[in-house]
Amino acid sequence: MFDAKTATAQEVFDYVVGHLVRQGERSSDGVGCLYRGPNGTKCAVGCLIPDELYIDALEGHSLGDVCDSFKDIADKAGLKKHEKLLHRLQYFHDSSFSWKSQEGFVTQLEFFSRNLNLKVPEIAYTYQPKTGE
Repeated sequence: MFDAKTATAQEVFDYVVGHLVRQGERSSDGVGCLYRGPNGTKCAVGCLIPDELYIDALEGHSLGDVCDSFKDIADKAGLKKHEKLLHRLQYFHDSSFSWKSQEGFVTQLEFFSRNLNLKVPEIAYTYQPKTGE
């Protein structure tokens, strides 16, 4: 199991991007994005929350709210440590533009990575949108 609490920002970025590429779609109920969604999907932040820490009460809360209101979960999952990066990845996940094409997916990641001095992992260039995104 990946441990964001001990990981570097680059390792978190690589892990989350890899998760999103393999998943191939947003974690959403069709209305809003979810930390844990239908068919086992997880958002950019949700994939870092171990199953034993996840609770339904997290849904509907922004990352900032989770870090403030669910401090124990946020600390144990390493969310607070990487809050700035995860906030951007959450925005990336929630943006429909990010998912429409490989070009949009990579362009958005390149923008975020430049601002955070990170390198886009190679797996990002393999992203293929699922139909309906």
